[in-house]
Amino acid sequence: MQELTEVLREKSMTAAAEKLGYTLSGISRSMMTLEKEAGFQLLQRKKSGSDWQHHVTRRLRRSCSGTM
Repeated sequence: MQELTEVLREKSMTAAAEKLGYTLSGISRSMMTLEKEAGFQLLQRKKSGSDWQHHVTRRLRRSCSGTM
């Protein structure tokens, strides 16, 4: 969860990896593991960083309405 918290704070997997002393690959694998456990994508990866809020909000709304 520390990795996710840092990615959300930094809005960038690269910046989070640097801050935590991880490789980008390590952070990416951690995020994929969390997403697999959650059962849905937590982050929308973009060249300019990771956008989580709108993506997760949309996903949760769809889940609550019963449409996946």
